[in-house]
Amino acid sequence: MSDGEITPENIWEGDLFNRKEEAINLIAYLESVVARPTIREDKRAYAVAIDAGYGEGKSFFLKRLANHIGLNHPVAFVDAWADDLADEPLTALAATLEDALKPFSGQPEVKARLKLFLTNSGKVAKIVSLGLLRRSLGLLITGTATDAVGELLAGTEEAKKAVVEDGLADFGSGLSDDAAASLKAISSNSIMEQRIANFREGQSAIRDMKASLKAVVDAIGEGERQPPIFILIDELDRCRPTYAIKLLEEIKHLFDVPGIVFIFAMNADQLGHSVRGAYGPEFDGRAYLRRFIDREYRLAEPDLEPLLVQLCKQADLGDHQFESMRMGLVAAGLQSTYLPKILAIYMQSYGLGAREAFLLVDILQTCQAIASADHRLCLNFLLPLIIGHLKGLPKGELPKSLLTPRWVCYAQNPHPAGGMEEVSLDQAAIEYKAAANMTDSDLLNATEGENQTIYAWSVRSTRAWNAQRQPIWAVDRYSDLIRTVARFSNPNVGI
Repeated sequence: MSDGEITPENIWEGDLFNRKEEAINLIAYLESVVARPTIREDKRAYAVAIDAGYGEGKSFFLKRLANHIGLNHPVAFVDAWADDLADEPLTALAATLEDALKPFSGQPEVKARLKLFLTNSGKVAKIVSLGLLRRSLGLLITGTATDAVGELLAGTEEAKKAVVEDGLADFGSGLSDDAAASLKAISSNSIMEQRIANFREGQSAIRDMKASLKAVVDAIGEGERQPPIFILIDELDRCRPTYAIKLLEEIKHLFDVPGIVFIFAMNADQLGHSVRGAYGPEFDGRAYLRRFIDREYRLAEPDLEPLLVQLCKQADLGDHQFESMRMGLVAAGLQSTYLPKILAIYMQSYGLGAREAFLLVDILQTCQAIASADHRLCLNFLLPLIIGHLKGLPKGELPKSLLTPRWVCYAQNPHPAGGMEEVSLDQAAIEYKAAANMTDSDLLNATEGENQTIYAWSVRSTRAWNAQRQPIWAVDRYSDLIRTVARFSNPNVGI
């Protein structure tokens, strides 16, 4: 984003997928929803999930969306994956909310109500941590102490404290003291009385926290930035399932007040699978997520060409490194094509999306690095083989295009008297494969006379006629090249 004044124009600099219009529509929708009267007695926060696959720009969109919203509303941005390590979603949410309200620090009423909210949320955080400790006591203490739990409750105070301290040594001295105090309370009161007291204490603390949060929302009604408060949460699908669940649960139970809008960026299917992994294969993870979401918004499918332009530039790939048949739209004749355009044509024809764009360019870059410096790889055969590899097909098997051919290749007969033939992407790959499987004598015949073809010439140009083994970058060894490149897989691409 450019330095200086923040405007909708410079917020969306570098917007490859034209997401600005989607952001404007989404903001207008959310402002309208929050402003509507509600017949519900339990007025509450509003939550939206922004769903998109890998490579479709979820994080880019959410960060720019946060800046755009921030022109008129208080906004907090949470990177859930970065906060995963701390395992304290309540603390992370409270801290980002405090940051979002810094522009109001000069308003005494907002400042006072925020301070009260932080105090109340601190009490809730303490109760939550103790509750988790008590529920997990049998897991946190040592095996020996687990066996002695029955005796522990009936033993002396000194024995109780000794065992608990031993079992919780790795969790800090404060936790062991809290556990010992809990056991002491259990010994002096009935278990149910203590449970009821703890339950009521927790209810009261949560009510106070939510009331103070609502008071904060009500206090920011003056100035340039108006309610609602937007809290945007990114990378939820990359967190540990247990943390993602904990974050969603705490949002639902602790921050569910009117005037708050949550926007989650996630791959809903991926997160649903993660939740199912935490609860078991029969658990419906997607249905569970819907408990926390009022509305889902699917980002529009991006145009691949702008993304591929950027990826090819980053990979230092250009037209001069590859050869391609001339291409065009069906019945429309030849079109001007360049490398990113050719890649986009093949990806769309074979049903690949933004996620696979990263993988395809990575493989193509490695193929080009392995090839001879003065050799140009043939895209019309190499690309279908790479796509077949990405689709999990056996070595050398060609995929079938999924769309009625819109783009075709134009095969020019190299013979001076030869004409031009219009062929589909599939057929061009089949012809290359047939030429690659020719014997040397058949290949020689196919490159002479009126029957010569560009497929045969392409194979012949890289076949080492007198060598026992052709170079791996030769056209008739593209399957070996791709299999070799697969051993250079980049773990950071396509995840």
